[in-house]
Amino acid sequence: MEAPCAVCLDTPTDPVKLDCAHVLCRACLRTLEDRSQNGTLSQRCPTCRSPLPRVAAAYARGAAGVALAARAELSDERRREALGGAAVAFRSVVDVMPEHADAWHDLGVVLCRAGRPDPGERCLRRCAALSVGSRGAPGASAAVGERSRLALGRILAARGDVAEAAATFEACAALCERAGGTPHRSVGAKASTALSALKLAAKDAAGALAAADRGVRLADAVDEKRTALAARGDARAAGDGDGFSDYRAAAVSYTHLRAHETLRYLV
Repeated sequence: MEAPCAVCLDTPTDPVKLDCAHVLCRACLRTLEDRSQNGTLSQRCPTCRSPLPRVAAAYARGAAGVALAARAELSDERRREALGGAAVAFRSVVDVMPEHADAWHDLGVVLCRAGRPDPGERCLRRCAALSVGSRGAPGASAAVGERSRLALGRILAARGDVAEAAATFEACAALCERAGGTPHRSVGAKASTALSALKLAAKDAAGALAAADRGVRLADAVDEKRTALAARGDARAAGDGDGFSDYRAAAVSYTHLRAHETLRYLV
């Protein structure tokens, strides 16, 4: 005996088999897809809460756009178009299914890749919030939420928010440890590595900054010495006098400082 339609509870009329294998009347499916979005169940299968075909198709379009944008031979203009199309598709998913954590994550990543880090950050934060269940335990979307925290930490580090980036990496690693399992451990290891690199870069940058400050003071002293020598008419000494090796060392300190700053922003 055929299972009844989960909407009208009658034998399905003009039945439609969903991707989750449950069957609905075509009219009931249309009603679910067209219903005003006051509740989140209207875009899910009433039996198992899998996304309805319209939502699944929109998410697939977004994923296809991301895959297209990743192709190396694509021109910059075509890549921007692909990312823009993917963003529109993922946005249409979260508009009708605001609890779709994967779509929030993918939308955030796409926006960041398209050069819009601020809205991308908000999307990643929304995904991370959806991934935490009651009492701070990992929720049903824990895996994608951990990836969002990892991406968010990188955005914060690139922006120079070292303290918040470190806290984000720490939270990501802690949640991965609590969740267990290979996928969680993999993301947790990346978060721990990023946290260690961030702390090391911040420490090295602080040391380079102190060295550069000493270099500035030394350079000022050398300039004063050159001025004094020139005033006495000793042009050769002013050009080649003692202390210029130290002046070059100060320049090296500046170079190291810039390198460490770059490392911080690439964590």
